[in-house]
Amino acid sequence: MKKIYVLIAFCILHIYAIAQNQISTDTTHFKVHGACEMCKSRIENALKVKGVSYANWDVDSKILSVVFNSNLISLDKIETKILNAGHDLENKKAKDI
Repeated sequence: MKKIYVLIAFCILHIYAIAQNQISTDTTHFKVHGACEMCKSRIENALKVKGVSYANWDVDSKILSVVFNSNLISLDKIETKILNAGHDLENKKAKDI
């Protein structure tokens, strides 16, 4: 009976380890134009979506740091979310509203 419990525990740990390896987390940093705390809120709120686990925009440096699961969301979609919020990127311009 003890061997069965050990085998079950081993199987559970093995499945857990495989599941952890399938999560593909990426981190990126890039410039997003903005000027104030309201911009910070708008930029960070635009990235409260499935696949983004962390987004922080620094008002002084204008650098956005993002941690995301590339299996759920692409960098291009992240950039589009920011552009749709009305903020320019270093290499792309948001549409005037």
